[in-house]
Amino acid sequence: LQWHFITRGSAQGIVVGTGEQTEFGKIAKLMKETRKIITPLMRKIADFTRFLIIAILALAAVNFILAIVFKYDLIYSFLASVALAVAAIPEMLPAIVAAILALAAVAMAKRNALIRKLPAAETLGCATVICSDKTGTLTKNQMTVLRIYCGGRDYRVSGVGYEPKGEFILGNKRANPAQGSQEIIETLLSGYLCNNATLVEGEEGYSIVGDPTEGALVVSATKAGITEKPPRLDEIPFEPEQQYMATLHEGRGGNTIYVKGSPERVLRMCQSQLIDGSIEPLRSDEILARVDEMAIIKNLV
Repeated sequence: LQWHFITRGSAQGIVVGTGEQTEFGKIAKLMKETRKIITPLMRKIADFTRFLIIAILALAAVNFILAIVFKYDLIYSFLASVALAVAAIPEMLPAIVAAILALAAVAMAKRNALIRKLPAAETLGCATVICSDKTGTLTKNQMTVLRIYCGGRDYRVSGVGYEPKGEFILGNKRANPAQGSQEIIETLLSGYLCNNATLVEGEEGYSIVGDPTEGALVVSATKAGITEKPPRLDEIPFEPEQQYMATLHEGRGGNTIYVKGSPERVLRMCQSQLIDGSIEPLRSDEILARVDEMAIIKNLV
């Protein structure tokens, strides 16, 4: 099921084709057979070159005909026409174009746009519209957990992207979740187990198979050293209508249900919370106030 588009939920699939018989296999085959794409500048240069060659040949032919009309030596006239045609061809045109593209790449580098291939400079120059998200930035689609609020404590998590390297900071001190309060461990477990994303390490680094939001939760738990998953017995997949997801896992002392979803929806299903290892009445207003605070400073909740 590699390269499928399903990122959440549960389903059963039937294999109807493999290799080149699949849709992606057909696309891969077409890509191998596709000719090299000609950029707009290359196309314009090719058109200009054809026009220039025709003009030079026409000029050489006119020169030869006039030489014959004025009764010049035939061999001398032919050699002169050939020399004219050769001399008129702009041999330095490719070098000049490459130099211009290099200057364009340098100018773009000064504006923090790194050009790895020179044709990209002229291709981007032909763009009239750039589509980006509402913040005006182009992102890598790698979400990261930066803050965790649980048990009345506000943790900050370092590290960016899907690489599972980072530290948990409580106040101004480093915090080890494995040796810390039970609340942070249970919170990380909820995001890790109530999850269908997978963290994969490849040659180019770490990547996520699944939803980017769920991937961020997996990475945050992995930073805390959580890697084991008890067997999943059942699952309620996330649906926009219900606004939560739940999974049932086998445990030593009994089965455990982990839930994640919209803060408002999850809080409506709760009556108590864990604080300093003890069960206390739920502080919904305090939690929702912290949710609003995180949303205001542009942290995803």
